[in-house]
Amino acid sequence: MASPYYFKRGWDREKLAEYILSRFSFVAKPSTVSDDQGTDLFCTLFRLEESEGIDYPLPLSSFAIQIKSNDDPFDFSANINYLKTLEIPFLLGVVSESTKELSFFSGENLPKFFPHIGPLRKLTIKPVNRNEMNAPYDPIEGRKNDYTVFFPKFMTIGIDSTKEDLEETVEVLRGLCALIHRNISTAKVQEYIFEEYDRSSYSILAGPGSFNQFRNNFMKRLAENFYNLEWFSNQCNDEQKKELIREFKIYEDTYLRIQNLYPSMHGILIDQYERLRNILLN
Repeated sequence: MASPYYFKRGWDREKLAEYILSRFSFVAKPSTVSDDQGTDLFCTLFRLEESEGIDYPLPLSSFAIQIKSNDDPFDFSANINYLKTLEIPFLLGVVSESTKELSFFSGENLPKFFPHIGPLRKLTIKPVNRNEMNAPYDPIEGRKNDYTVFFPKFMTIGIDSTKEDLEETVEVLRGLCALIHRNISTAKVQEYIFEEYDRSSYSILAGPGSFNQFRNNFMKRLAENFYNLEWFSNQCNDEQKKELIREFKIYEDTYLRIQNLYPSMHGILIDQYERLRNILLN
């Protein structure tokens, strides 16, 4: 018995998307339909670098992408756990067969969505224009277990794009992937400070996970401050060292107050404070 026609149409759309993506990325896909958990293709961007008159593709950032034929909201509830554990950016691609174009919608809101919401039963993904997105997901608070995450549109690339178009596409995608990677990483290490798309604003989450970790994170940042002051102390002049000592005193005051409140502070902070104090004051 022949497969339904819509299977063939879906296959055609995926092949069109795969061809467009292959012009600026290495493309892989699950080997069988049963392996599909919400990702049609896995892509690794590449940049062409010339050597002796020959272009060689150099691999860059990777992302997962789901291909759709329209920008209607769709139910992703069956693959919630997949998205929660995915450690590369997740994007949505919408194919237009009439114009032979692929539009990209960003999954940039997912890294902060899952730590904020916690367990949920139903998840809808809604593609939107960026200027229509008033919040990263709906509702921000309130209804439990049933949420819609917005995927803002950020780029469209056609089948007949020039080399310059493709190079620009790679840079845009690379920048977005870097942003999402940073936010995935901050969630993994339980820091919960998420950079926004505009690169100039941040979202901070507070809650049980953050509350149990934020003191430890602060101590590590303070240790980093001490270490940077130590590095600079090895190359600064006498006048700069005086400024360095004044700055150290500010951090030292914070350190001593924390030590009084939490005697069992992070070992790396204690070691780095003592090292720097010996360098600057002895």
